[in-house]
Amino acid sequence: MNERTHLDVSRSRLKRITIPWHLGGCVDGMFSQQPQDLVVVAGQPVTLPCTIPGYHGVVLWIKDGLALGVGRDLSGYPRYTVIGDHGSGEHHLRIQRVELMDDAVFECQAVQAAMRSRPARLTVLDCDEVTGRDVGWGGNKSELSLLTLLLFSMK
Repeated sequence: MNERTHLDVSRSRLKRITIPWHLGGCVDGMFSQQPQDLVVVAGQPVTLPCTIPGYHGVVLWIKDGLALGVGRDLSGYPRYTVIGDHGSGEHHLRIQRVELMDDAVFECQAVQAAMRSRPARLTVLDCDEVTGRDVGWGGNKSELSLLTLLLFSMK
C-alpha cells in the first residue's frame, strides 16, 4: 500500500506520522461542506463552511497559506471564530466585521486525515467604493443587492 509521511501539528511538538494513501490526498474526500468563493462588503460578517462528518481530529483554518491557529483556538485573530458542533464535524470559520485585510484565500484542513478543502477566495469590497452612486442604485449601503455586486465586479 502506498503511504505518505506528514507532520502532526496537533501537539506543541512536531512528530512524523504515516497515513495510508487512501486517507490522504483527496480534496473532496470526507468534506460534506467546503468554503466557496465569496464577495462581501467590508463591515459585514461572513461564515466559511467546513463540515467533515465522522472526523474527530484537529482542524486548521489556513489564510493565504498560513495557519490561523490550532483547532478552535484562533486567539491571534479576535474577529475570527470557529463555530459549529465539533462532535458533528462542523468547523465553520466566522469572521465578524470583515476588513480589507481579510481579502485572501482560505482553506480548511483535517490534519490527521491529511485532507484539505478546496481553496476559497474571499474578496472584500471597500464599503466607500461600493455606493449607490457607483452603480446607479440609491439604496442604503448595507442593503446592497446581488445585482449591485455584479455590476461592481464588471467595472
